[in-house]
Amino acid sequence: MIENLPPVIDSCKVLFYADTSSDVEFTDRIDLHVGSLDGEFNRVREQPYLIIAEPYSNENEYLLMFCSSSWETVGVINFASLNEAKLKAEKGYKGISEKWRSSPFSEKEILNYLRDEYEVDPGSEWWKDDALSAKNHQN
Repeated sequence: MIENLPPVIDSCKVLFYADTSSDVEFTDRIDLHVGSLDGEFNRVREQPYLIIAEPYSNENEYLLMFCSSSWETVGVINFASLNEAKLKAEKGYKGISEKWRSSPFSEKEILNYLRDEYEVDPGSEWWKDDALSAKNHQN
């Protein structure tokens, strides 16, 4: 397992993760731009980790998350299927298909993480609280 991988990132349950550093070629073929605090849009460049996650707010969606070395989300693309997310990742990171690993966390570990780090009742619909959701997107 990759060091310090959290089971939940930005209110999304981590399903798969991949390290882009070895035997993966960054092709720069994903044109993803994100807004910055100064109002400018910047292109997401090569990142050390990719995550495929499922948002708690929509279990019929898969997110391809581009993450920094500290697991901060730099950019996100949403998909209707897991396969679409993996195909898109392969377009930008040739060879990443062989690097995907399932999340190593048990359901109990995920629930404990939500209680301890997000300070929510995992049995509730905590993601519907806009203030809490905004706070957790910043963590």
